[in-house]
Amino acid sequence: MASWIKAEKEDKDQLAMGIKIEVEHAPTIEKIRASVKDGVISMTDEEIYASIAGDHISEFPNGSYYSELEKLEKKLKSEHKNDSSTDKLDDAMTTEEKELLK
Repeated sequence: MASWIKAEKEDKDQLAMGIKIEVEHAPTIEKIRASVKDGVISMTDEEIYASIAGDHISEFPNGSYYSELEKLEKKLKSEHKNDSSTDKLDDAMTTEEKELLK
């Protein structure tokens, strides 16, 4: 099941907040749409991920978005280690996202 479908059923408020925030990726989405030729996306997965990462990196003047995100996620997981919320986080993440956090 796609993570957004699961979130739509279980965490509607968080999904709504996330959608409002993730609109920041509109330029990346436009790049992806522009890369479609004959129904095939010509951007590689790596180019798409790099574009999204670039969107996030540009949010912080010193480019520390992912360092700060990693600290925050570790802190939240530590605070909720006996709570099912970390299971929800893990369930909602794709294998690729989990690999990026290792």
